[in-house]
Amino acid sequence: MSFLALGCALIAIVFLSLLTVPWLHHIYLHAKPDLKQNNFHKKSLVNRPHYPLLWKISHFAGRSLLPFVTWSQRRKLNSHIERAGLSGWDFFQIYCLQLSGALTAIFLCACWLLHDLLTLRAEAYIALFISCTLGWWLPIFWLKRMYRSRVSLISRQLPFFLDMVGLGLDAGLNLQASVQLALEHVGEGALHQEWSKMLADMRAGQSRAQALRQLSRRLDLSSVRQLISSLIQGEAMGFSLGRIIQVYADQQRAFRLMQAEKQALQAPVKMLFPMALCIFPCTFIVLGFPVVVQLMGLK
Repeated sequence: MSFLALGCALIAIVFLSLLTVPWLHHIYLHAKPDLKQNNFHKKSLVNRPHYPLLWKISHFAGRSLLPFVTWSQRRKLNSHIERAGLSGWDFFQIYCLQLSGALTAIFLCACWLLHDLLTLRAEAYIALFISCTLGWWLPIFWLKRMYRSRVSLISRQLPFFLDMVGLGLDAGLNLQASVQLALEHVGEGALHQEWSKMLADMRAGQSRAQALRQLSRRLDLSSVRQLISSLIQGEAMGFSLGRIIQVYADQQRAFRLMQAEKQALQAPVKMLFPMALCIFPCTFIVLGFPVVVQLMGLK
């Protein structure tokens, strides 16, 4: 039994190392001072694959799993990878992480509930199935969390970016040159990465409408989708693109203000439960203790 516990501990340490080492490496890369702020260095950072250690492990182990991935799974995994902004990742790597998570969860749960599994208890097999399901979907939850963080970052940077694009259009530049000018004043992030892909698609020979539609499909954000639809229709009908972008910039700024007011109004309601559970009982004890002492005649 001690050897089984030792094996479970070693597997848990390896699994936690695979999860924490890429995260610490990612923090180190972002905390490291950047002395060369040129365009070539920025492009190299954008094209560098995220989480390089995890990428190497999953790329090496996932090659053998290619025949087991269906075309439907490939489309779904590629969609999740594209929305999460993981440059350089492939669908078989996520599939490898899913399989590894499911097998690790099954092994840990089986070691923990070994006696219950041997006695054929139904609760143990239900827990085994639930742990396997959670381990399988854990990489998908990770991708969706990265997508939500990218959407939040894009929503914060979008009004300023649209203002810069509108200034470029008012100065007489076309849409492509205005976007390039705005990207020079926007910091590195999800917004810079996605619009840079749009410009790269246009330089590769795609039409402006097709590149904008691909941008809308990658982001899957309602505000960006409405903006791109308006730009495509405005260009087809001869409307002023600068006016359209300025209206959407004002709309996004007003939307952010309403979101901030909504969160400010929700703060007292969210503080009510911890205050009633933690602060009020302590206050009542401090105020009521002398009264109880006097009533009971304690010294």
